Amino acid sequence: MRCWPRRGRKPWLAERPALVVFLAVTTTTKTFLLAKDGADGPYVRDSLASAAPPLALQVLLPDEATLSEASLDFASIAEGSAPMEAAAAAAGGVVPLAGTLVWSDAELGWIATWRLPFGGEDHRWQIRGVSFDDAFRNALRGAAQVLSGNGEPG
Repeated sequence: MRCWPRRGRKPWLAERPALVVFLAVTTTTKTFLLAKDGADGPYVRDSLASAAPPLALQVLLPDEATLSEASLDFASIAEGSAPMEAAAAAAGGVVPLAGTLVWSDAELGWIATWRLPFGGEDHRWQIRGVSFDDAFRNALRGAAQVLSGNGEPG
């Protein structure tokens, strides 16, 4: 199947880098970092994995040891204060995509905030009141938009 770029956008012909997702999650009952070998968030992991194939992206999660060695916690991921490039490499990827996923009763859904340090810039975007499936589709579409040189996520 051939995908044609949207009007005004150029095709992404370059090799697609592997993304490593660093995600801090707050539910109604707890806060945790999503890890590929963690006890928390099995459905969240499955949802993230399902969002990648339509965009032909390789998406990885760090394991708990990588998160610990990098001293990453909810605050450092949420604030964007921790450099994650080394942790992304340790997890087998190239580009870190950091985010928070916070449940909001007022929004009747998740509030997802994303950060992609790439090309010497810190790209940030947010989506509110969505399922975590929609949050991950938004994250990966936004990352693809930045990485392909087609502008900032909307």
